[in-house]
Formats: sequence, C-alpha cells, structure tokens
Amino acid sequence: MEVHCPRCGYDLRLLPQPRCPECGLQFEWAEVIAAARQRLHCPLFEYQWRYRPVRSFFSTLGRALVPWRLWKTTRLAVEPKVRPLLAMVPLVLLLHVACVLFLQYVWEVCFQLRYTSQRGWRILASINISELSAYVLPLIGYFVGGIVIWLMIQVFQQSIARYSVRQGQILRVVVLAWVGFVVLEIICSALMISIDIITVLWPILPWTVARWTSLLLEVVPILLLVVSLCCAMSIYLRIRRGWVIGLLSVFVTFLFFVTLVFSVSVYVYDSDENPFIELAALTWPNITWLVSKLLVHT
Repeated sequence: MEVHCPRCGYDLRLLPQPRCPECGLQFEWAEVIAAARQRLHCPLFEYQWRYRPVRSFFSTLGRALVPWRLWKTTRLAVEPKVRPLLAMVPLVLLLHVACVLFLQYVWEVCFQLRYTSQRGWRILASINISELSAYVLPLIGYFVGGIVIWLMIQVFQQSIARYSVRQGQILRVVVLAWVGFVVLEIICSALMISIDIITVLWPILPWTVARWTSLLLEVVPILLLVVSLCCAMSIYLRIRRGWVIGLLSVFVTFLFFVTLVFSVSVYVYDSDENPFIELAALTWPNITWLVSKLLVHT
C-alpha cells in the first residue's frame, strides 16, 4: 500500500515518526492510512456527487459560508478531486443566474402591484426582462476574479514551494473560497433588492441608511473571501503566516480590477460605452460609486 504525505505527496513508508521530511507536516498515521485505503468519509460535493449530487452540492455551499468550520473539518489527507471541483464553477454560476432572474421577477411583480392596476396573469405579460449583459457581465467578473486570485497565490511560489503544497490542494482552496463568495453575493443581492423594494415602494428607511446598508452588504462577501482564504492557508494547509497570503491575494485582486482594468479601459472606451465600468457597476454598484467618488476627489 502506498502512503503519501497529504500536503506534498512524499512517500511516507518506512518513516519512524509521523512527520514528513519533505514539507515538515505533522500528521496522524491512522488518518493517512485510512485515506490511502479510501476509508475516510468526506461530505463535500467532490466526493459525494455520484451518490448524493443535489444534497452534497447544497451542503458544500452551506459549508463554504462558514469557512472557519469548513477548513477545520476538511481533512488534508483526503485527496482533492479536480474534475468535480471544476464542475462546481459552472453549477454555481448557473445558480447565480437563476437567483438573479427570480429576484428580478420579484422586483417587477412588486413594482407592478404598487404602481399599476394590473393583477394576476397580466403582470407576467407586462414584465420586461433586462438585456443579456446584466446577467453575463457579473458572471464574467466572478470567473475572472477567481482566476486572478489563483494567479495571485502563485505569486507566493516561494512560500508554497517551501511547504511543497500541491496544486490540487490550492485548487480546492480557491474553488471553495470562491463558491462561498458567490453564494454570499446571491444572499446579499436578495437583501439589497429587499431594501430597494422597501425604500422605493414603501419609503420607510431613509435613503442614506439604505445606501450605506447596501454598501455594507457588498463588502461582506469580500470579507468572507478574505476569511476563507486566510483560514484555508493557516488551518487547512498549515502554512506559517498563511493568512498573509490570503489577505494579499484578495487585496491585489481588488487593486487589479480597480486600477489596471479601469485605467486601461478609460483610454480605449468612452465613458458611456465602457464595458468594464458597466461590469463593476452591475457587480458591485455601491463600491463602484464609492471608488469613483474617491478617485474624483483625489
């Protein structure tokens, strides 16, 4: 039976102590042997997609929203499965599109009930679906953001090579952190639409309070992404000061979108026809508004 290090893949046979001489990982023999015999249970979608695809998919989404528990319970000895991990990306993007369409439908129904006399099936006939870019551009932004985060982690190759972390483990970290970010974006979008309905149709909240509440809801998913990457690097991969890698990866990714993309697009496109500004406005409208105000004043 072949027994390998969970983090670097080093052959652990004939070792007298439970410590990898290649990357220095302290492990438990019982866990490593159980993983080699494929007797470790993993509730994630990448291992349960054949038996319980729907239940394991939504269970993984729920675990991704609580990263400090996710990376404590996910065992490093369980080998990552690349194909199911990559399959989660389009599934989550399709879920995002379905939720956005449903939220827009709810908004249109509330608007029709408030400002028109139409009722019943007439409301369905009068609802206008927005243009395709309102759904495609945010998906492109999420997808490119995940790729940029993975590339930013590769920048810290010296620290990764020091612990001999395999790319499969890094892929699991990036995908699950990205999944939690997108799912929380869906939840926060639902809350923001609820605030818009209350503010526009039934003006109970002041406009300033609603605007800053929406801004806070847009920041929360980014904070979850930071926390998830920091917990994954420190708790799951057991990299010393791994939280620095997670924090800097998200920070540099945000700077990439704010500085490089916006600066280059300003010289290529007009302000009214800039697809990158439209992308940011559709994905993070209040953050785009705040950044634009800061750029104007500076």
